[in-house]
Order: sequence, then C-alpha cells, then structure tokens
Amino acid sequence: GARKIKGCLERRGSAMPAASTVHAILKRNDRIDPQAGLVKPFTRFEHEQPNDLWQMDFKGHVPMRTGRCHPLTLLDDHSRFFLTIAACGNEQRGTVQAHLIRAFREYGLP
Repeated sequence: GARKIKGCLERRGSAMPAASTVHAILKRNDRIDPQAGLVKPFTRFEHEQPNDLWQMDFKGHVPMRTGRCHPLTLLDDHSRFFLTIAACGNEQRGTVQAHLIRAFREYGLP
C-alpha cells in the first residue's frame, strides 16, 4: 500500500509526501482495489447434533520450571463443551491417545 511505497522510495533517497497523499494519488489513478481492504465476514460452522464432531488441539506450549506444559483441548463442535482440558508434558501420540481413551469412556464415541 501507500506506506510501503513511501518507505521504499524514501530508502532510495526520494523526498516523499505523507502516506495519506501517496494513497490519494494511487486512488485518483485507480490503483487502489476498493475490495482489497475489506474484511471477510466470519463464517461460523457448527455440526447439527452433539457428538457429531469433536475438535482437538494443542494450544501451543507454556514454559515451566521443569520444562514445558502443552495444553490440550477436546471440544464438542455443536455444544462447544470442553470434553478435555489437560496440561500435558508433551505432544506425543501416547499422551493424546490416553486422553482420547478417557474421553471415549466418559462420553462415548463422536
């Protein structure tokens, strides 16, 4: 956009007007796409029935004195109910499998 163009030309030694002036010049010469800056509306998705779909995700990691904590969440897509929120020591298959087995026993299969 205008700020990048202004900055690039200034680094090459050109005296430049304000970024808003650069933007006005680009707009006046039909170099600005009116749709480019528009934010697309968020489309919420949700399965029709509880237990149709579960979503599972590690939420990054949190540094701890003894290593890292890996927060794991397991969420029912329809109700947004958290079936599992666990502080895991790693993101390995065995760890995930143990939490899934516990959730399957408690809530059934999705």
